[in-house]
Amino acid sequence: MMSPAPSRPSLQRASLLDLEPDLAQDLAPELHEALRRQTLVPSVALRPGLFDPEALGDGAVPRGFLVLHGMVVRDVRIAGGVASDLLGPGDILSVAEPEDVLVPVRTRWTSCSHARVALIDDGVLAVLERTPAIAGRLLLRAARQVGRLAVLRGVSQLPRVDQRLLALFWLLAERWGRVTPDGVVVPIAVTHETLGRMVGARRPTVSLALKELAREGSIARRRDGSWILDRSGLDRLEPPEMDMAPPDAALLPLGGAAA
Repeated sequence: MMSPAPSRPSLQRASLLDLEPDLAQDLAPELHEALRRQTLVPSVALRPGLFDPEALGDGAVPRGFLVLHGMVVRDVRIAGGVASDLLGPGDILSVAEPEDVLVPVRTRWTSCSHARVALIDDGVLAVLERTPAIAGRLLLRAARQVGRLAVLRGVSQLPRVDQRLLALFWLLAERWGRVTPDGVVVPIAVTHETLGRMVGARRPTVSLALKELAREGSIARRRDGSWILDRSGLDRLEPPEMDMAPPDAALLPLGGAAA
């Protein structure tokens, strides 16, 4: 079966500081208006479906994009395996692959529901680089994004798939969750196959683990496709003390004598 055609974007131009006001929080008032005019970016509304980041602009390939709202799924394929992660508001992504990458990968992007992204080109990037107040805010976002990926990598190392799913859903709740009297609702409709790609498990195993989590009351799927989490499930994720041996690794000098 053929994959659906990539979604065709609808572009609007606006100041990045209007689209993301928190980036200007540390700016001196006298700089704000001038930088508003210098940071005009295409804001792209994505319909649900596949999209090509390199084709989002109005000619030149953007250097990267910033998710403004909605959700984007990135699938990364290495050999026969596929890993997926969900990207949301505030996440910053590079369009071009780094030149020093050795491991061959294929990347696919999908817009879920109606997402909107801001494209970052060379002109705006130059303004950001010489404006420490904005660059610092973007650096903080990137650091948080890297931190979330580190936690997700830790989730994939948990021995039980039900633990991995429980941790994953609480990670999703940190970004998209809504507190209700019955629990924390995660308004994300996601298939068991995609969940498996996020935690490193096969779809049948994910289905069995979700049934177990539902039986014990930790996670339940609602009729509208969203999920509701019970806070008691967090107790299962409490980590023990760091009592294992420290990593036994060292960076060896290049050009040393052969063994």
